[in-house]
Amino acid sequence: MPFSVDFPIPPFVKPRCGHVAVYYKERVILWGGYYNDPTTNRESYINCDQLDIYNPYTGEWKTKRLTGTLPSNNCCSVGCVLNGCLYVFGGEVNNCTSSKTFLVKLLSTSGDIPSPRNKLCCWREGNKMYVFGGYCNMRDYVHENGPYKIVKDTFSYRVDLFENRCDNPHNELKDLNFQFQLSSCYGWSNELYQFDTVRNEWSLVHTDIKDLPVPRAAHSCVKIGKKVYIFGGRFQERRRNDLFCLDMQSLTWKTLKPDTQDCENEPVGRSWHTLSPINRDKLLLYGGLGSSGELLENDAWIIDFSDTILKFRNLRPSLEQSGLTTEEKNRLWHGATHTSNIGEVHISGGYADTIFRSRPPLSRNVLTFRDRPLPLYKLCLIKIMRQLKFYEPVIKSRGDGELMDLIRGI
Repeated sequence: MPFSVDFPIPPFVKPRCGHVAVYYKERVILWGGYYNDPTTNRESYINCDQLDIYNPYTGEWKTKRLTGTLPSNNCCSVGCVLNGCLYVFGGEVNNCTSSKTFLVKLLSTSGDIPSPRNKLCCWREGNKMYVFGGYCNMRDYVHENGPYKIVKDTFSYRVDLFENRCDNPHNELKDLNFQFQLSSCYGWSNELYQFDTVRNEWSLVHTDIKDLPVPRAAHSCVKIGKKVYIFGGRFQERRRNDLFCLDMQSLTWKTLKPDTQDCENEPVGRSWHTLSPINRDKLLLYGGLGSSGELLENDAWIIDFSDTILKFRNLRPSLEQSGLTTEEKNRLWHGATHTSNIGEVHISGGYADTIFRSRPPLSRNVLTFRDRPLPLYKLCLIKIMRQLKFYEPVIKSRGDGELMDLIRGI
């Protein structure tokens, strides 16, 4: 089976959604996001002063405390690792979008700084971080950027008369009994920005406008070589299932469509999903929120470019036969990281039910996808790593320091 939960035990970190997830030096690193606080029975932010680090070979979690000038608690931001540093941009801070960029301490940035936004996507290229799209605060947005757009939103608030409070949960929930329309200062963007980590400077990237994607938020992206693939996301009342490729060398967009018109063999429109590389010509599309606001159950797809013809392969049978529980396999607003092992993806956190349910459960385990077995030497090292306290005296007594260093390095 390609899907598994290697360590079906409660982790030592809070289950979460809307977090940043990156892979660095054989570790999954999580920052930020929401969790369900059992003491208040409400959603709360994960503390911004901690990095939660997962070792996929042993199932162990460690928490590193951050110091310095820290950002506010945050969710829906994006991040990537450049030159050993985790850069994070945007997100939601106390129900407001952010346009701050930080590297443990807040950075003073210059240039054409993007308007505050969340639910965007990002990737790295050289010493630069690129961000695309998102749900933006338009209050201080006073100029047009040519073909790029920020499309204004109107949304409904729900008034909870019993708790005497008014909220706007994820701009999704609409109560037919008590709702009113507001003119929003928020909207969806299709802008592409780059952040130069050497100069700490933002600039708007001008691309060929042919096949430029419509504005969107809660989409996902992945970079393979010099090409970036972007799938889905929400624009106004529609969740999309379109796929785009951006060539980073020519800065041209291309819409990718399969030859077949069989809609049943294509992923449905979605938001809050993940897109991860399996190899140079295959992607893993996982989970999300469907077109009608439903949790997409047993939903995973292989997007295959290997024959120069775009194909979708439905992995529903694999998930249905995996023996995994609903909480382990159904995800939205989760994180996903590909690893140094070809064909391996780790999926962390996320809601295990639709967000329209009151206090939906969060997934507690790390779900692993592999399209091939691990190399034998790694399986052996993992076996030793998990039983290190028994093997370490034997290895040391034989004077095999090189093997010991290798084990500690995974």
